[in-house]
Amino acid sequence: MPSVKLPDFDSWMELVDLAVDLACRRASGDAEATMPDFSPPANGPFAGLALDPTDELVLCVLVAHQVDRRIAQRLESLSGELELTVGALADVAYGCTRTGLARGLHPTAPLFYRRLLETPDDDGRTSVTRRRVRLADRVLAVALGRDLELHDEHLALPTALDPATLTVPPGALAEVRAAFDACGARGIVVVAGVRGRGRRTVLGAVAAEKGHRVLEVDSRKLSPDPVLLRHQLGAVVRECHLLGAVPMLCDLDAMPSREHDVLGIIETELVRRVERPILLTMSSPRVSLRWDRPVVVVELPSVTANQRADLWHRELGLSSLAAAHAVAEQYPLAPAVIVETAASIRSMQRGGSVTSSDLSGAVRAVVSEKLGTFATRVDTGHRLEDLVLDPHVAEQAQELIMRVVHRTRVHESWGFSKKVGKGLGIAAMFSGPPGTGKTMLAHVIANELALDLYQVDLSKIVSRYIGETEQRLADLFDAAESGQVALLFDEADSLFGKRTEVKSSNDRYANQETNYLLQRLETFTGVCMLTTNHDTQVDPAFKRRLASLIRFEHSDEESRCRVWKQALPATAPRGKNLDFASLARRFPMDPGHIRNAAMRAAFLAAAAASPITQSHLVRAALMECESTGRLCAA
Repeated sequence: MPSVKLPDFDSWMELVDLAVDLACRRASGDAEATMPDFSPPANGPFAGLALDPTDELVLCVLVAHQVDRRIAQRLESLSGELELTVGALADVAYGCTRTGLARGLHPTAPLFYRRLLETPDDDGRTSVTRRRVRLADRVLAVALGRDLELHDEHLALPTALDPATLTVPPGALAEVRAAFDACGARGIVVVAGVRGRGRRTVLGAVAAEKGHRVLEVDSRKLSPDPVLLRHQLGAVVRECHLLGAVPMLCDLDAMPSREHDVLGIIETELVRRVERPILLTMSSPRVSLRWDRPVVVVELPSVTANQRADLWHRELGLSSLAAAHAVAEQYPLAPAVIVETAASIRSMQRGGSVTSSDLSGAVRAVVSEKLGTFATRVDTGHRLEDLVLDPHVAEQAQELIMRVVHRTRVHESWGFSKKVGKGLGIAAMFSGPPGTGKTMLAHVIANELALDLYQVDLSKIVSRYIGETEQRLADLFDAAESGQVALLFDEADSLFGKRTEVKSSNDRYANQETNYLLQRLETFTGVCMLTTNHDTQVDPAFKRRLASLIRFEHSDEESRCRVWKQALPATAPRGKNLDFASLARRFPMDPGHIRNAAMRAAFLAAAAASPITQSHLVRAALMECESTGRLCAA
């Protein structure tokens, strides 16, 4: 073990030498060898921790044990082992084992409470005095000035931003400042709202303005295992004390959880061990922390259209504000997504102005990255005129499109949001038998609204672990909301099913998922479309929250004839005398099956190197009926 000169530690070395020398003398029977009173130097490596002088000496003795061979050998002679024990350390630093255990080396003392010291032998079987004790690796690194960077993936030291440069809703800064003032030195400040609106940024900016350094904790990366979670929270506590920082737990309601009490663990391992404000960001303003601290919640709404345009203008350097307003209207994204998109465009640009293809490509890339875990973008090339719909269904579809197009005017400009108490979100359900055009209508509506459509993969949403389905849904809805895309839940009755009478814990947790969906769907500000073959199995509470419930019926003969005509592209070679009316009369198939049959006929014709003839269509229709178990006329 080489000797190392400790930075800013020279003034402590004589004191450490003296403490070790006196301990050795006491071990030899010299009762007169007592530790004199001392004052720690102001520039010591642990001066910023505001510890008792003797506790500070404990840390310095442990550092010396690690880096100075001579002192290490003398300390090991006291403990009788290669590693220092609690008893030997107590005798060196406090002059008496009993005093050390009573004052600074018991489990609830600051040195352990702040996670500065570790005892690997604390298994309940080894006596307290014989337990090995050492500095946490991070404490040793900071003391030696060797490693001042954070390496835990869930921790970060964000750059403090000037509040004047932030794009946040009007009044948000004032509300967060008032929350800090109301909470005091030991309060909890919560900023709630959709991810991407600037919750973390505004909290960090106001904290810096109030003189706090912030340690950012990504709650989504915390472990669901209670043992590992306690270890991670211990690292947070240690960093807060070493850096003089306040913890900011981001996305607390999205952290992984199981059946254990996550909030209880956080309270025990973090909240009680940090004597500073606690900062939180969450999706929902409905906070029930049950922690013994004052809590103030600030809900962060969406930024205004003008603010969004200003942000586009600033980030992309557009030629005029009018151009920025046009972009903001086409892409009403959350501020964080705007910043990411602009950064992506700048990284790929090689001079020149931003084109519409640059913009659409960058937006799609950023949003797809956020949604890619749970949903897949689907192409929506169909137009409304491509659908053969019952007039009543077509009227409802047109009304749904109008609701989305004019929602900002009706809700915000005309003030209807204050009357109905809901956001700008539009949720619709399309129900009916398979093949009647439900999914195709969702594609058409997304295309008419110039929105990317993402089909949700329910297999990646539903989890067998308690609480994880809700967390995945929160991530999905937050990403869709910030990216302004349309979501499609196909076969939605599997997720939006009726709540049941609680007869077991499984029923209770399933009902919790439904309750969360009900609440989140009501606050969702985007476009969400659901399809189902069995709308009677969908919870009635969902239907009340729908902007539109469109029911599809089996198509009549006239409609089937029109679908047959549209199913063959104009560019496809056709034989003479195609009789679509007879096909519609003979084969009572819904539009989806008719399109499948038209595709079958095309392959039959291609294999025969001929145009698509009536015989190909009839044969393909028979095959489609057989594959679906339908009866048809001979």
